[in-house]
Amino acid sequence: MPSLVMNLRCLLRPHLGWISVSVLTGLCAGAATVGLLATVNAALHDGAALSGSMLWVYLGLCGVALLGRGMSDVGTNRVGQAIVAQLRKQLAADILHAPLEAVERFGSHRLLPVLTQDVEIVSHFAFTLSATLISAAVTTGCLLYLSVLSPGLFGLMLAALVVGTGLQVLAQARGMRGFWSARGQEEHLHRDYRTLSDGAKELRLHRERRARLLAQITATVDAIRSANGQAVNIYVLAKAFGAAIFFLLIALVLAWGAWQDIQAEVLSGFVLILLFLKGPIDQIATGLPTFGRARVALQRIEELRGYFAQRGMGSETVEQTIAPAPAAMERIELRGVTYRFAADTPTDSSFALGPIDLELRKGELVFIVATTALARPRS
Repeated sequence: MPSLVMNLRCLLRPHLGWISVSVLTGLCAGAATVGLLATVNAALHDGAALSGSMLWVYLGLCGVALLGRGMSDVGTNRVGQAIVAQLRKQLAADILHAPLEAVERFGSHRLLPVLTQDVEIVSHFAFTLSATLISAAVTTGCLLYLSVLSPGLFGLMLAALVVGTGLQVLAQARGMRGFWSARGQEEHLHRDYRTLSDGAKELRLHRERRARLLAQITATVDAIRSANGQAVNIYVLAKAFGAAIFFLLIALVLAWGAWQDIQAEVLSGFVLILLFLKGPIDQIATGLPTFGRARVALQRIEELRGYFAQRGMGSETVEQTIAPAPAAMERIELRGVTYRFAADTPTDSSFALGPIDLELRKGELVFIVATTALARPRS
């Protein structure tokens, strides 16, 4: 997890300017939205329509909210697209500069989901981030307004809200485990698809293998569907629970107002804010599954980069140490070259190649054919 945080910092550092602009404009949009709600609450309490200076204040707040939200969306989307492009370039550089053995050992069935699915999830997360940040800013501003309106009633409401949110967080942590399980099954599915594509001819000739591969793919697909379905269902139920909390909070506020002597302006303000907050809170709850998937995707991307970094030089170092190629080469000569493929596990046997003596001259056409030497029985 510390390496993941450091990687995120490295990705975000070049875009701190746009991130700051997006955050500030989002906060301005949230503050303007809270001002609009306070203006409406004051107009309802006074029993007067919006007119005169109050009307101009209302229109000005509408303009600030609209402009702030637009600028925050544009800035966040710009940063998100830049981060996705940066990730794709870094992954391509890491793979190209990694030793061939490391790439082969990692396996295409694990490599392709990272390059396609995980990067796509991060891209979707970038689009969702803007709306979620603005919703968080609006929610924070509304809560601050409620704390000024009535500190005692706000404390009671906040205690109930913390309990409900804590239960939601626990449920979403359980759903997170489902996303991890589904992501692991995706690698097995890509491996089976690779077998299905590369061994198409052989599978046509062997009915038993064909049936076994189909059963394996079916089981993997069902496992992914089950894991994703359970995880999303947990998030959906948590979202429904969160919506019910708001109506319970409204009932709590009204019951507290009947028990205590509270001004009508305070009660109407709390009810109005709580009804409005349902939208931003729903937006945050809807974005949580996307954030959960993005966290899993970023972890997988970090694992891939760490795997290649341990088995070869980093892309930046390699770029600096590559020497320019010679202008022309007349021949390539190998003398006593050997190579041993290390075993993946202690129980596996390693494979050695060599020693090889070979001379290749410019313009020659050479075919390399692999053969297996069979020992003849002694007479």
